[in-house]
Amino acid sequence: MKLFILIFLFIAIFPLQAVLIDFENLARNTLVTNQYQASGVIFSRNNTTDYSGYIGDVTIPDFGVYDFGGYKNALCYGTVGLQLNLTFVLANGSNAFTNAVSFRIGDGDSATESFRISLYNPTGTLLHAQEYTTTSGSVNGGVSVSYSFANIHRVEILGIGSGSGGSIDNLSFNAVQAVPEINSLLAIVMAIGILIFIKK
Repeated sequence: MKLFILIFLFIAIFPLQAVLIDFENLARNTLVTNQYQASGVIFSRNNTTDYSGYIGDVTIPDFGVYDFGGYKNALCYGTVGLQLNLTFVLANGSNAFTNAVSFRIGDGDSATESFRISLYNPTGTLLHAQEYTTTSGSVNGGVSVSYSFANIHRVEILGIGSGSGGSIDNLSFNAVQAVPEINSLLAIVMAIGILIFIKK
């Protein structure tokens, strides 16, 4: 009985499977919004006139976005002041969170690209923010980023400095979990309490 409760709590708190999205299944020039909702993430942008949020082929390159160490299709982010959002959700669209996310980001053209990556929890509290500047070249033109924080609900990519924009590829994140309601939190606390009581 003790083992069963322990396994249940472990699975509830630490999901086992991870999700990988490489954008290869979408056509060029597709605006990405909820196509990956069933996988646990939706995308949005703060403008309607830029290529941010569209699929580009970095080998052509579409939208002036060159190879940055990814493969073919990538999801573009905008220029200075433009924002691309990745929001974690359940398959039904309700709010969710993950505890780890990683992706490749940048642009392989000759100009440097500067951007800020910010992570927020479900209440909108900033968990972490970091600025990057990448240089030219298919490898140096991009950077692989990886973050591990509890309750990552939204990732914001914001163009800063004098960059002309770039793209992301190979988005990976741990399986999402529902944002718990008060009753769910109480149930988890009670289950932990029962486990502690049984162990005594």
